[in-house]
Amino acid sequence: MVTKLIRPNFQLDRMQPKHLPQVAVVHQSINPSPWSVEQWQSCCEQPLYQNWVVLNIEQDSEVVAFASLISTGEDAELLNIGVSQLFQGLGVGEDFLEACLELLPDNTQQCFLEVRRSNIPAINLYKKLLFEQVAERKDYYRLNNGLVEDALVFRKTL
Repeated sequence: MVTKLIRPNFQLDRMQPKHLPQVAVVHQSINPSPWSVEQWQSCCEQPLYQNWVVLNIEQDSEVVAFASLISTGEDAELLNIGVSQLFQGLGVGEDFLEACLELLPDNTQQCFLEVRRSNIPAINLYKKLLFEQVAERKDYYRLNNGLVEDALVFRKTL
C-alpha cells in the first residue's frame, strides 16, 4: 500500500471503501455537481483508476482531500480532485496534486483535466503547476441547479 506524508500531519493514501462516505461529504460541500458514494465506489473498483485521499493524521485520519485519475498508455486524466473548505488555501491541494502526478505510471507523458470556467482557484493552481489550457467545451457541465457551464481543458506534459 502506498502512503506518503505530503505535509506535516497530512498523509496521502489509497482511497478505500471506508473513506467513501467522508469523500462524498467533502465533495458535496465543495462541488455543485458532486459524485455519489456509488460513483466513487465504481471508481475504486476500476483497475485503471488511481484513487487517493489525504488524511489528517491528527484528526482520526479525517479525509481532507480526494482525487481520482485514470491512466491509459501515455495519457492520464485527472477526473476529480477536491480539498475540504477548511483546508483550502494552505498548500494541501498543490502538494496533493503534485504527489498524484508523481504516482502515475512511469510511461505517462501527459495529464489532462477539465475544470469549470468559474473555478478560478483551481484554474490558478493548475497554471501554477504548469498545466496549459488546450481547449474549451461549451455547456459541458450540467449543474444540479439546472444551469450549464463551460469546461476548460488543460494539459501538463510530464
